[in-house]
Amino acid sequence: MIDKILTKIAVQPPYFALKDLSIEKEGVIKAKIHKEQQKNNEICVIPAAEVGRHLAILGSCSISLKMPDNLKYYYLAINADVTRISCKNDDSELYGTAETIYINKRNGYVETNLYNSFGVHLYNVVIKYYFMQNVMFEKIFDKYKSAKILKHFGNPYLNEIKLQDYVIKNNKLEATLGPLEPYQCSGHFPNYEAIPIAILMHQMSLAAGKLFAHIYGDENLKYLVLDGKIKADNLAFAGDTVKIIIYYLENSYQNFNCLALSINGKEYGSMRLALKPITQELNLEKYNPNYKIDFNN
Repeated sequence: MIDKILTKIAVQPPYFALKDLSIEKEGVIKAKIHKEQQKNNEICVIPAAEVGRHLAILGSCSISLKMPDNLKYYYLAINADVTRISCKNDDSELYGTAETIYINKRNGYVETNLYNSFGVHLYNVVIKYYFMQNVMFEKIFDKYKSAKILKHFGNPYLNEIKLQDYVIKNNKLEATLGPLEPYQCSGHFPNYEAIPIAILMHQMSLAAGKLFAHIYGDENLKYLVLDGKIKADNLAFAGDTVKIIIYYLENSYQNFNCLALSINGKEYGSMRLALKPITQELNLEKYNPNYKIDFNN
C-alpha cells in the first residue's frame, strides 16, 4: 500500500517515515510512527512538531486515496491545530490515524490522532491542505528545481539542527536557521527541496522553550507543549536563510507568538504556542489554569 501511495504524493522517504500503512475501517487509515527528532527540554513521548510532521503526511495519504484520479499531487499543509490530549509518557509504540472530513478540487480537511500501543489518545491534529497537481507545482517553482538528482546521506532528520545568532531582549528572541543544505530536506519534494514546515515549527518550538527558560532564569527548564495553532503561508527552500522571531505574550492564554520569515520579511509560517513549565518551584496553574493534565492517562 505504501508503494502505491508514494506514487500519488510528493513527500518521499526519508521524510516520509510511516510504517505498516493500512486501512483501519472505512474512511480511516492507520500507520506506525517512529520517533526521530530531538526532544531537548520538551517533556514528551515525541516532540509536538514531529507529531505534526508524521500526522500531516498521514493526512495527505488519506486525501490521496479519495482523489478521483491517479495523478501525483503536492499536498501543502497550510493550517493545523495541534492539541495535546494526554501526557502519558512511556516507550510503547506509537501509531496515527487519519480521516478526511472534507475535500474539494483544491482544499481538504483531515482529522488525525496519535495513540500509544495501549490505545491512550495522545494528540489530536486537524489539518487543512491546499493541493496542486505536480505539473502546476513544478511550473510555479521551476527556479528551485535541482540541477541534479540529490544523493542521500542517510536520514538527516535524526540529526539536530542548531539555530544561530541568538539575541534575547525584552521577552523577545531572534535567531536564524540555515541556510540548509539540500540533503537536510531529503524527501520533502524531491528535486524541489523545500524546508518542511514541521522542521520550521520544531525550531520555533525549541526557540520558544529557550526564551521560556531565559525568562525564568533556568536554562534547564522543562516544559509541555499544550497546543499550537499553525499557519504556513509560503515555502522556504534549501539555501534560504530563515529568521526566527519568538514573542512571549505574558498573561495570555497563548503564551508565545512564533514567526518564521525570509531575510526580506516574507512570512513562511507562524505559530501560536502554549507551553506549560514543569518544575516544583513554579505554580503550574498560574499560566494556563484551564488545563488539567492527567499524567497517568
